[in-house]
Amino acid sequence: MRRAAALLLALTLAACDNGDSRICGALAVKMDNIDLPANDPQNVTACVDRWAARLSKAPDDATTVAEAAIGACQDAISRHEAAIAKDADRPPDYPAARAYWKRIATFRAVQWRAGKCPIERAK
Repeated sequence: MRRAAALLLALTLAACDNGDSRICGALAVKMDNIDLPANDPQNVTACVDRWAARLSKAPDDATTVAEAAIGACQDAISRHEAAIAKDADRPPDYPAARAYWKRIATFRAVQWRAGKCPIERAK
């Protein structure tokens, strides 16, 4: 009986450590040492996902977490917007790009919190 209880407790704790797979399973993937063109949104997605996840453990509201994540990813956002604008033969719209990525970062922060996702996934 004690073994069964210990096993059940261990499985329960393991499930908590991994977060809710229905929510955490689709989150940030580590992208180290991968060179992508500046116009590839994966550059910004990886940065925003990683920082929103890391900072989601802070007690601040999701909007504040998103602002911090966007601040950490500002260079990637600017390079991406400049490349996209050049490809489209238009001037860069940095405020619109920042607003778009802030919405993504806010969603990711809420997603990480709701799923109780382990921060190790965002390293």
